[in-house]
Amino acid sequence: VEERIARSGSDVEELLRVAAVAGASFDLEFVADLADIGIGDAVRRAQLALRAGLLEAAGDRFQFAGSLIREALYETTPAPIRTTHHRRAAARLGDRPEAAAVHHAATGDWSRAHAAWSAAAEQAIRAFALRDAERLLSEAVTSAERTEDATALARSRIRRGQLREELADYVGAQDDHTAALEIARRLGDEALEAQALERLGWTAYYGRDSAVATELAGRAAELAESAAAAPAALPSALVLVGRIRHWAGDIEGASAAYAEALSRTPDPATTASALSCLGALLEHGDRFNEARRTLDQAAAESARTGAFRPLLRTLFFTGLARGNLGDFGGALRALERKRRLLEEYDVHFYRARTDTLLSWVWREVGDLGRARDLAEQAVAEAREVKAGSLQVEQEMHGLLGAAECALLAGDEDRAAALIEEARPLLSTWLPFKWRAELRFREMSCRLVPDDAEELLELSQQRRSRKYEALALGHLGRHEDAAAAASATGSDLLVAEVAPRLQAQAAFDRLAAALPTELREGFVTRGRLAGVLAVRA
Repeated sequence: VEERIARSGSDVEELLRVAAVAGASFDLEFVADLADIGIGDAVRRAQLALRAGLLEAAGDRFQFAGSLIREALYETTPAPIRTTHHRRAAARLGDRPEAAAVHHAATGDWSRAHAAWSAAAEQAIRAFALRDAERLLSEAVTSAERTEDATALARSRIRRGQLREELADYVGAQDDHTAALEIARRLGDEALEAQALERLGWTAYYGRDSAVATELAGRAAELAESAAAAPAALPSALVLVGRIRHWAGDIEGASAAYAEALSRTPDPATTASALSCLGALLEHGDRFNEARRTLDQAAAESARTGAFRPLLRTLFFTGLARGNLGDFGGALRALERKRRLLEEYDVHFYRARTDTLLSWVWREVGDLGRARDLAEQAVAEAREVKAGSLQVEQEMHGLLGAAECALLAGDEDRAAALIEEARPLLSTWLPFKWRAELRFREMSCRLVPDDAEELLELSQQRRSRKYEALALGHLGRHEDAAAAASATGSDLLVAEVAPRLQAQAAFDRLAAALPTELREGFVTRGRLAGVLAVRA
């Protein structure tokens, strides 16, 4: 190889040695700049190299005509010259941190390599390229280890652990956060310790498993409170505290935690997370219009910062809030966007709940066949993933959705069987169990009206105006039901439970606001059309 290169001439050899440092493929203008030669001269030398069979064209770049050629050039270039070229290349690649990191690493400048790998990972995260980001953060961790900078290593492991949470790799996330916590305590760095504690709390929260669910929930709550109480706690720790409180049904406590987090002027990613959690809380509090506005803000912040979990959460609760307001077009847009993200990034842990919610929307707009298929698919997806209590929760809601489809089709026996199949799941540990119990009891009332008194009592204990309105409707107390429904701002709920004329007026308003392609099904075949027909 050296003989072939020598025969091509010293000018060509000089260009190729610089190109070998640039990479297996290279941009000719970039290499000309590194070699301090004019582009015309570089073109001439490249043409000679092409004729000599040392280079090949690869689109608008050149590549070596075999890895051995590049290796020979690279290894036989004196190390000080190679290092100079790498440093100059890194300096010119400031806007391409991944490429710059390779050159920094080649010179042994692990501190700059660490910074560049970390910057490249953040770019990937903002583009939702999560697998690429994990790879880049692993390079950052390796670089930090070589610098022997314990603080940089801990921060990189926390960031990689956080990304692994997004990818549902809870074992890997816990390993990263635990290692970071040990480093922080060894250094006596309270700020770092608070971050590691917080991320361990989020990992426990996300990674709940039915076999150890109670222990994990307690551990997550303990870690969340510890992180928030740490002297250098970040606003994101308060978001975790709020989420754990919401989990347990402490609406006021959760709201206070989110408000405090947002009042501390958090970073954009934490703002996205806090807004998404607050929107979910408002939705569960039956404050649908407030929820919709907050979730719209959360969606914009999540997309801008690459906050993947918050975006998925936001889209789910946007679909729920808009659906409860009767904005089925908006609900479908949010849920279909979420579904595309789940497919694109191969995420399985939220598919069942997304399909359950889509099933509900399609029931409301009169496509019972599609709704039934989605509900059955949701049950299958929840059982297939087998990822603990989250999937048990999703299985239960999928079964109740399938039961509602059966009721709408007139098959009460099938509906009763599905409700009974869901009943044992309520005896297991579930996140947001307090909300799941309301949904289960309301479905039971459809078959056993006498259960409505229990639903009313439970809804008042849980301070849910939505389920209070539904219970009063089942009891035939339509004036009281309308008052409770109106307090939520939901015409959908008013149309279901109010006295006949008030209900019809709400139904007509909903129909008028729907997109043309959904209106006909809603008016003629939708669930509410059937409810109003029965009451007429």
